Amino acid sequence: KAGRGAARIIDRVAGGGIAQFATRVGIIMRSGPAFAIDLPPTFGINMFDNVLAFSTQVPGCYSKEELTRLYNLVLCLPDGARIVEIGVESGRSASVYFQIAQHKPLQIHLIDSWRDHASAGFCEMTQHFKGVPYTLYAMTSRAALSDGAVRGINLAHIDGDHGTRAVLDDCQLITDSYIV
Repeated sequence: KAGRGAARIIDRVAGGGIAQFATRVGIIMRSGPAFAIDLPPTFGINMFDNVLAFSTQVPGCYSKEELTRLYNLVLCLPDGARIVEIGVESGRSASVYFQIAQHKPLQIHLIDSWRDHASAGFCEMTQHFKGVPYTLYAMTSRAALSDGAVRGINLAHIDGDHGTRAVLDDCQLITDSYIV
């Protein structure tokens, strides 16, 4: 969710082609077409509607269109895919992963530098998914990713500090060592 200035800088860092860079590291872009895929048979016909209905009730800034793109992107991931989200806040986008993980094995890693504890909204959201495993890092992205504990990332969702420098730092953390 980087601003226009950050996108231009990321474009230069990535050697041109922001869309190519975004595809490689799994960044969700605000602009660009949404895409549709065929649902696996185990997901059922109303899965998308249920996911969207729940996720739009979780506090957050993601629009229905952005949640739809995220849903489609996560469905495209292989079973057992490792998702890392930097910047969880109340868990609106994370709620998409949790719902899909009830039907498809995912490794969910959530990073947020909450001061003392996870937000009440996030805690409330996760109460609906007691059987879904996830790892929560209540620390900065640099602290969470610098020890190499999270490797082989299939989707990096960078939505923490929205400042240009912070977005670039998070992209660098992900691209330097963690994409396989």
